[in-house]
Amino acid sequence: MTPPTEAHDARYLEGIRHFNTGDYFEAHEVWEDLWHECDPADRRFYQGLIQAAVSLYHAGNGNWRGAHRLFHAAMTKLADYEPSYREMNVVGFRESLRLSMPWTSEYKEPVDPIMITERIPVILLARSSEADV
Repeated sequence: MTPPTEAHDARYLEGIRHFNTGDYFEAHEVWEDLWHECDPADRRFYQGLIQAAVSLYHAGNGNWRGAHRLFHAAMTKLADYEPSYREMNVVGFRESLRLSMPWTSEYKEPVDPIMITERIPVILLARSSEADV
């Protein structure tokens, strides 16, 4: 999918900052606000980011079933935006998210929950002017 060329909404960048510092609930809140107002072409992208953030939030609280469900929903939605969208390497992000979660397609309690905190994905944008995100 070809990424839009206009400047990023400040809420997109703010959500990335929260996500990258491990504040997944706040990232979800900011992106959800943006999701309510975004262009229809962006809806599944932002929804996928929201679901990724909430999946990690649930995992951090030991809600493995909720984390598992939202992880798969996020992976499905974000796949529609590969290889990159809004200057985000979606392929790389999905892979890092996959490596951070101890599941494949079937739910079961994680063998090693520490795996989630040791392999937390981050979101990097291609633009050097927003490298501090």
